[in-house]
Amino acid sequence: MSAGAALALSSFIVPTGSGSSDLRPWLYSTAGVLGAQGLVNLLWAPAREHLSREYVAMPQTSSAGRRARIRFGEEALEQMAADGTRRRILGGLANVGVSVGFLGILYRNEIFNGATWTPSFVDAIVLSYGAVTVVMNVVQMLTSSEDERLRDAYWQQVRMVRAERSRATLRTE
Repeated sequence: MSAGAALALSSFIVPTGSGSSDLRPWLYSTAGVLGAQGLVNLLWAPAREHLSREYVAMPQTSSAGRRARIRFGEEALEQMAADGTRRRILGGLANVGVSVGFLGILYRNEIFNGATWTPSFVDAIVLSYGAVTVVMNVVQMLTSSEDERLRDAYWQQVRMVRAERSRATLRTE
């Protein structure tokens, strides 16, 4: 949020340009996006924050308490993974939209007003950066979040322990 405020203030210092050389709309938009991201991060805390506190506070002195703690932990892992999936998909989509939106803001006269456009080296850098950003966010959406990997690792270990127990039971019979 402070970075957004700094960009908003810097937009008053940047001189007015014409066409795509006027960076002020881009600065305003970037400041707004950074401020919105800060608010979302403050208001939408990850599920692991409150679930971890609940898990640690659960009793573990009796066998029933330990079983309840295990069930709660497994359900919490599922909730955390679901939250990680939502954050991954929504964050990726929002970042792709912002990246494309910034290009629309920067090249608004060329896109919406039919202004002539002569590509320059700076345009190549800006468009390449936008393309790389979009690709990185699509990759983010297609890969597992940390919470999903944590859940998957837990269930893989559970399957391994169960397989070892079943092998040990077969050997003793």
